[in-house]
Amino acid sequence: MPTKTQTDTAGGRPGDITKHAAGILLAAGTSRRFGRLKQLVTFRKRPLLTWALDSALASDLEKIYLVLGHGADQIRNHLLPYLPEKKLELVHNPDYLHGMGSSLARGVTAAGENWQAYVVMLADQPLVSAGLINSMVSAFFGCRKTIVLPVFKGRRGNPVLFGAKWYTSLCRLKDDFGGRLIVADNTEEVLEIEVDGEHYFRDVDYLEDLESLEDHPLNSPRPSRSSG
Repeated sequence: MPTKTQTDTAGGRPGDITKHAAGILLAAGTSRRFGRLKQLVTFRKRPLLTWALDSALASDLEKIYLVLGHGADQIRNHLLPYLPEKKLELVHNPDYLHGMGSSLARGVTAAGENWQAYVVMLADQPLVSAGLINSMVSAFFGCRKTIVLPVFKGRRGNPVLFGAKWYTSLCRLKDDFGGRLIVADNTEEVLEIEVDGEHYFRDVDYLEDLESLEDHPLNSPRPSRSSG
């Protein structure tokens, strides 16, 4: 059974791992169900992608690897104000049509093997906060589990943190399964942290999903960056 944070004890990490935690933000998809490039669709006067990106940049993650694929040039042009950010690195996945697994593998490979943890985020979840990311990282370093994910009333969601143990497995991912099979096949390695609402998990697959989020209060203020 997955273990809750309250019952875990502190544990060390491999001595040859030198870095803290990196974020892998997946934004390479084709937005097939949405019908257009949803990464750049306007949400509260800003491109949808920038909400998850700002949360990642405001968190304790030391580096953010933003994986692009479909519409990469358009997205890159909208992110010009972010490019001087030393904490951000853009990664191109030429195999994005193969699915999320290929993008995750590309991002983790670009990050390299010297990180203690990889926090996998999705570009279409604008309500994920820096606070949630920090809670997951803190929980990881306070336990002996190697996978951390949020849960609300028994329902699991994203982001998902994978410890260094899973580096090779993540780099070998293909198709559209992402890291789900790793989680499903290793329940004894999973630490669940209870969150205060299901809104963190809400993603945007259709226009109706975006509209339903318009009136939802944000978890914390996020600075806007002008693209003009």
